[in-house]
Amino acid sequence: MKKHEMMKTKRSQGGFTLIELMIVVAIVGILAAIAIPRYQDYVARSQVSEGLSLASGLKATMSEIYTSTGAFPTSASAAAAGYNLAADAGRYVSTVTFESTADDEGFIEVLMQSGAPVAEGVQNAAFRLSAEASGGNITGWPCEANAGSTGGDVIEGKYLPSSCQ
Repeated sequence: MKKHEMMKTKRSQGGFTLIELMIVVAIVGILAAIAIPRYQDYVARSQVSEGLSLASGLKATMSEIYTSTGAFPTSASAAAAGYNLAADAGRYVSTVTFESTADDEGFIEVLMQSGAPVAEGVQNAAFRLSAEASGGNITGWPCEANAGSTGGDVIEGKYLPSSCQ
């Protein structure tokens, strides 16, 4: 083998240059800077959706009461009829409660827990589902970022599940 052919062989066996490695590291860093905050928002939204799941039983109960009586019950009238107007707490949700107003409006209020394992953006935050009634029936339960009477912070709209936005 000639000296010139040996040099070609050694050169073709080389690895990445330092500049190529630095470019790859920079690209990975940029992707991580974009992906990590989006993933944290996704985790917070999934934790908030637990509140919607816990509220589903309460929505059915409230729809049944409203359809049969034509009015939203107070806590006392619901207790007398054997209904519990509070859902169980979850892993991320502290309370799910129902309230009615003198104007015959009904709300389900969800309060997230404070502290771990709840995502930082939704700790001690609250939102509510408002009953939309028409013709003696409840036609929907749109949700909104509102602390209501739970005493929690108002949740940021970006953390509400897509069904609420």
